Amino acid sequence: MKPVEQTPARLELLLKLTFAKNIPAEYMIAEMKKAKHKCMKGLEECLKREQELISNEKAREDSGYPYWLATVRYGIDNAWFRIKWCEETIESIKAHKK
Repeated sequence: MKPVEQTPARLELLLKLTFAKNIPAEYMIAEMKKAKHKCMKGLEECLKREQELISNEKAREDSGYPYWLATVRYGIDNAWFRIKWCEETIESIKAHKK
């Protein structure tokens, strides 16, 4: 029942991006593609779990259902955001390559 404490996001990829001007653009593009691929795999898994929950009558009747569904949908939305962000970042790096 304690309040939820917000923890700072710690993403190694963001740290690498911050200092990426000192390394080849191709390296960061490859890293961003790997990150996107990982997010796409996570999205597939979350979508699968969502369908399992929605199609499970016993789960839908459980008082935990809205919480489980909210958790899975957070994963879906987060994955979509990260995929879009990866794509935008890749395009930005390509546009500014020297």
